[in-house]
Amino acid sequence: MIFCIIYIIINLAKHLKVIEKLNKMKKTFLILAALLLSTSTTFALGIGPQLDFQMGKSVKDRNLMKIGFSCSLTFDDIPFYFTGYTDYDYANNSFESGASADYWIANPKIGNYLSIFFGPGIYAGTSTKGENIGIYTAARFFAGISFTFHDGAHEIFFQQTVQSGPYFQMGNKSFQDILLEYPVNLGFRQWF
Repeated sequence: MIFCIIYIIINLAKHLKVIEKLNKMKKTFLILAALLLSTSTTFALGIGPQLDFQMGKSVKDRNLMKIGFSCSLTFDDIPFYFTGYTDYDYANNSFESGASADYWIANPKIGNYLSIFFGPGIYAGTSTKGENIGIYTAARFFAGISFTFHDGAHEIFFQQTVQSGPYFQMGNKSFQDILLEYPVNLGFRQWF
């Protein structure tokens, strides 16, 4: 079935004289897209808001205490979980926005409605405090529990993460630091 779809796409592209204009990277992307489409006929999309609470410390002995909102996005047959964050750091009077990409190593079900999940991920973000701009990247490990209801159309979840990485601030007060944070997320997802 996969080879039939690839064969049809390549022949259609030849017929339209498009394949001569495509370089090798575009051909590879076209084949990978055909493979992805042929292996997953239907998928569900989970999207929703979450509350963020973060405590942490830095190597330079700065305290971190953040609260904020974010939006999560995941798919039922792809083990990746994406989140966009907007947080306020009360301890340092700064705003932070960023994004994370997590890989679910496992997501086993416990009964019909409960499941656990865990895995590694990455985070990248920027913060602003007056005229100073900070850049933060981190490696992370997370674990959580989720509860689905209304035949799996809605999901409530709780997630605990440990993340650490370098922080660079530029502006009037420039410095480098290493942060260790413990984000906690409580969220809701609607499945489509």
